[in-house]
Amino acid sequence: MKVGGVAFCGLMTAWLIRFEAFPEYFSTRSTGYRSLVDLGTLLSDQWTVITYEGAPIGYSHTQMVSHEEREATDVSRIQNRTVLQLKVLGHPQQITTLATIGLDPGHRLQTFDFVLSSRRYSSVIKARRVSGETFDVEIGSKSGTTTTQVDIPDDVVIYSPLTELAMRRLRPGQTYRIRTLDPVTLQVAHVISRAIGREVIEHRGESVSAMRLEVTYQGMSVSSWMDERGRILRQETPLGWVMEAATQEEAMSLELDPDAMQDMILATAVPIRGTLVDPAGAGSMRWRLENLHLDPEQLRSFRQEVTSVSEHEAEVVLYARPLPESGIPLGTAPAEMAADLESTPYVQADHPEIRLHARRVVDGATDSMTAARRIYDWVERRIEKNPTVSLPSALDVLRERVGDCNEHTYLYVALARAVGLPARIRVGLVYNQNALYYHAWPAVYVGEWVEMDPTLGQPSVGATHLALLEGELANQLELMKVMGRLQVEVLEETP
Repeated sequence: MKVGGVAFCGLMTAWLIRFEAFPEYFSTRSTGYRSLVDLGTLLSDQWTVITYEGAPIGYSHTQMVSHEEREATDVSRIQNRTVLQLKVLGHPQQITTLATIGLDPGHRLQTFDFVLSSRRYSSVIKARRVSGETFDVEIGSKSGTTTTQVDIPDDVVIYSPLTELAMRRLRPGQTYRIRTLDPVTLQVAHVISRAIGREVIEHRGESVSAMRLEVTYQGMSVSSWMDERGRILRQETPLGWVMEAATQEEAMSLELDPDAMQDMILATAVPIRGTLVDPAGAGSMRWRLENLHLDPEQLRSFRQEVTSVSEHEAEVVLYARPLPESGIPLGTAPAEMAADLESTPYVQADHPEIRLHARRVVDGATDSMTAARRIYDWVERRIEKNPTVSLPSALDVLRERVGDCNEHTYLYVALARAVGLPARIRVGLVYNQNALYYHAWPAVYVGEWVEMDPTLGQPSVGATHLALLEGELANQLELMKVMGRLQVEVLEETP
């Protein structure tokens, strides 16, 4: 079963693009890079080793340098390179990310670049300040480049794993909040850091006194230990990822053996309590969700009923809905669904190649249900089902013809929107062998909403698909609030 792409993408975004800041003083609000005393504090060169469930999976290297040419636009540059070797559904995957930030003489952000490369796909995001707080942004891949503009306030900071510059003045009991920009989703969010107290930890064979810190982003807390010099020695996530300070020799000499690694997708599966008799044929199921740190209203849909809610807990009834025989005339969707027809940088519904291919796939269909089913049939048959690490792009998938649940879903949604079918990306969990796996699938409006799963070959999803939220990567980051925490119990199964 090819599932779990969303779990991995969310994890990669949360962990590889760590949004840690550079405030010089800790208060309820940072003034961004300008709060650094001088550019000299930015000189640094650090290596870390990354492990997952005890096995080495890669390294991260960060350099921070100042240029001598004071008249240059960027007089200070921060660059991080991360290399990972992972096992995803039994397949080895190598991923490389490169993040670069440029600051001007006033310590203001001027440029940022982000590159993610994997076996099949690559993405490049470049941003440049053009005036005031406005930045031009280019989002590129093998298929081409799209452009947009974003406003980035001067008190917002972007990626760097060098937390010691942010943490060195923090004392036990102190808390601070800083705004950060995710360079992939271009969304601003808050990072909250809190000093817990001093602890003795083992680092490179020595006992070291360190300050323990809790850094929370998008609902996930990362534990960090900082020595007296302000150097982060160790970071841990609830998902089993650990980063430890190392030398260049230690990082570069790692032996990365995928066979010795935990499988990323299997390890993030959610165990399920209770037994299902006939999950594929069930008409409905009632589940209890515990440690649900999401808005329960997001769970309500035409196929999901929330029957009770308490703090971080909800009971949900899931229904299997058969597909209607026919739908409304193609192109007659209600005006309030305009957002579900929009093109985006990663769902390029208005691209000429997407439009042309979508028209060929629906082959003159005038009924929306017929068109939706033809798109499903094409995506299910023609896209190779293979674990993939990427920032999903519908146009890239159309050309490469390979991917897992995110790739199938993004392409389906783009093709549907291109012919006037409102469509959405649904994200949640799917049942398989007494566990739930993070997954994505499309929903399409044909006079009523229907959900299909071209990744798993299900024209109509059953009562074992639990949608937690919907939307592209910026929305999917909310999964961090439940990953590693969520517990599920089956309360009732109805034929």
